[in-house]
Amino acid sequence: SRVQTVDPGFGRQPTAILSVAIPSTRYSEEEGRAFTRRLLERFDRIPGVEATGLTSNLFLNTLSTQNIEFNIDGVEPPEGRETHRGDTASVSPGFFDAAGVRISRGRNFSDQDRDETAQVAIVSQALADKFFPDRDAVGAILRRPDSDTGDLRIVGVASDTKVRALSEAPRDFVYRPHSQAYTAFATFVASTSVNPERTAVELMAAGRELDPQLTVFESKTMDRHLGIVLLPARLWAILFSAFAGLALVLASIGLYGVVSYQVSQRTREVGIRMSLGADGSSVVRMLMGRGLSLVGIGAAVGMTAAMLAAPALSGVLFGIEPMDLWSFTLMPLVLSLVAVAAAYFPARKASGIDPVRALRSE
Repeated sequence: SRVQTVDPGFGRQPTAILSVAIPSTRYSEEEGRAFTRRLLERFDRIPGVEATGLTSNLFLNTLSTQNIEFNIDGVEPPEGRETHRGDTASVSPGFFDAAGVRISRGRNFSDQDRDETAQVAIVSQALADKFFPDRDAVGAILRRPDSDTGDLRIVGVASDTKVRALSEAPRDFVYRPHSQAYTAFATFVASTSVNPERTAVELMAAGRELDPQLTVFESKTMDRHLGIVLLPARLWAILFSAFAGLALVLASIGLYGVVSYQVSQRTREVGIRMSLGADGSSVVRMLMGRGLSLVGIGAAVGMTAAMLAAPALSGVLFGIEPMDLWSFTLMPLVLSLVAVAAAYFPARKASGIDPVRALRSE
């Protein structure tokens, strides 16, 4: 439930998505760039579309990730590594508006960013805060020692987004202009003022209009894309809830049976005590006290075991600590109430038995 309320940092407005592959067998790199521009121009003319852009690596893509290695003057790489590493994607200038990612400082990419011009990049706020805490990241250089394209000059800082998981902390992310980092695989993003499902269909139709043989991998809405990311969390929630509910029911049945059996076994003792003048209420309290002493020992052992095992669940918890107060209060309370009922009803029944009959029962 808490994961579903997380702001992913993108796709807040209705958005359609189209993932395609521009075959290298029919398009050279230069022809592919030109075809990509035609696709964007055609998508812009679809009724209701407000902004379009493309990316080589859509956020929260569960099937693949793209990394970039770089160095920054004056900042040593992590121990055992020669470079820093971050997530990356090549995007068109319109991607930020279409995806709802805000550029907080610097500039967006433009048509002036080409192969023959200086290589540029836009970085996430997390990367800027991490590597440039005391100065503006705009204008700084990302050194790429093993790259043929050379170093990257940071021209802008973009707001953080969730990249690999909704529960993650902000990640270092480097955007490169698609005009300088061309990829044949592209995911087009189109924000729209109309039904995004209809827009997704129209995106595919428009793409096939320009190239009837265009390879389309996916056509969907942003809501559906985020829904796929949430699916594992939902499955975990359903699975854990089902087993937890079953465990609670079985524990309650077992606890009730053990405690009530222990109390009912003392019927003869009840007869002796009552024949010597004990009243019913004192007998009930005595039987409940001894019955619940077993529960107290079990509770202490169980709580200790639960506290030791709880950290193992940290990987499937979000917004909830493994030592969650509600869990460690509510569940013992439920079982304690079951134990009280298990002790009270047999004790109450035993206290009402005729002493002579109780003595003869054994």
